Amino acid sequence: MHIRPIEDADLAQLAELITKEAPPAQPVCSPEMIRATLKRQANVDQGYYDDLVRTEILVCEESGTLVGAIAWGPTRHGVTDILWIAGEGRPDALALMISKVVGESRGPLRAYWYGTTISAALEGLPVGTRPNTHAALLQAGFAGEDLWSYQVLHRPTDGSTAIQETPTEPVSEKVVVDGVVVGEFEVGVCPEDRSLGELWWMEVYPEHQGRGYGRPVLDRALLTLEKLGVSTVHLVVDDDDPLSRDRRPAKHLYREAGFKEVDRLWSYHLGDLPTEAK
Repeated sequence: MHIRPIEDADLAQLAELITKEAPPAQPVCSPEMIRATLKRQANVDQGYYDDLVRTEILVCEESGTLVGAIAWGPTRHGVTDILWIAGEGRPDALALMISKVVGESRGPLRAYWYGTTISAALEGLPVGTRPNTHAALLQAGFAGEDLWSYQVLHRPTDGSTAIQETPTEPVSEKVVVDGVVVGEFEVGVCPEDRSLGELWWMEVYPEHQGRGYGRPVLDRALLTLEKLGVSTVHLVVDDDDPLSRDRRPAKHLYREAGFKEVDRLWSYHLGDLPTEAK
């Protein structure tokens, strides 16, 4: 095996590999999504990409076959970010690529710290789908944090819903019940696959909480996505700190609506991160 910089001829094969390794409810990866990493252009978390000095993608090759890849880059505050890794089926390649980036960094590292250009709304590594990648990061000395519940709802449509033009920005809306504004939500449509949608967040205003308004807010959000042609919805719940954020009511609401947790999202760091990078 050897590691080298990515070439245009690698893009189609790498896109296939990334798609094969993706968790449920993710778009088919395309060469352009991979190129977006090199251009530091993202659909979410663009501020993190703006903070990168540059990005690089290295591929791991064996006997002429691409078996893995790693995207990484240094940031303006001295931290090196591993953006994403491919090669779940080859633990040896994962270890080699991670070691290469760790060896070339000149400070602390973060891995899977924010959304990637090759996925939709995944702000971490889906460890259930990618156990070998998770293990390789831990074996390389990274500390991991279990941060998010990744949940999916399939709502097949019968084709009768009027399809609106796909929005380029998230759609937010306030929800009125019996003439009173009780909450709001924000949703989005995956630009690579308009059948996939994200519930970015929803809120019942504090003065209306505990009165059963969560379900009408959620129902309105799901109806909005349905009108946009979405049949599969995913969301993440930041349930890593139950003492300060009790997410049990939200998770119960999503479960009652049919969402299922399909994976857990982890982030990682190696070394002491500066305050601005935490």
